[in-house]
Amino acid sequence: MRAIEMQLKEANEKFEEWVLFLANNYSDDRLSRRIDILRKQQVIAEKRKDATAFELVMLLDEITVAARYHKLENNIPDPPKTEDDEEIEYVVIKKERIPKKEKPAKIIKPKIEEDFSSQMNLFDES
Repeated sequence: MRAIEMQLKEANEKFEEWVLFLANNYSDDRLSRRIDILRKQQVIAEKRKDATAFELVMLLDEITVAARYHKLENNIPDPPKTEDDEEIEYVVIKKERIPKKEKPAKIIKPKIEEDFSSQMNLFDES
């Protein structure tokens, strides 16, 4: 059994446990970011045509959405921020501020159209 198949099996078996863990230990913002990342991973798995990875990412997305819903329904407060959370937040903010490199503009060369009419006279037999 491949590692990804074992992760899929474990996620199915521990669905409720993971929902409760995420709801109690992750802030709403962190759950939201996690959902965004999982949705991007779904696209990648779909492009690679990896059905097992796609199924795992879909299940993790379902668990995370369920955790966020559970958190909102039961008014579970966000956990207090730790130094790790602040460091992660700093790295995310810093990464967002890095400007993307602009691709150099493509140089479009005009098509050269040659006039062959003067050379065509060489073939006239008149």
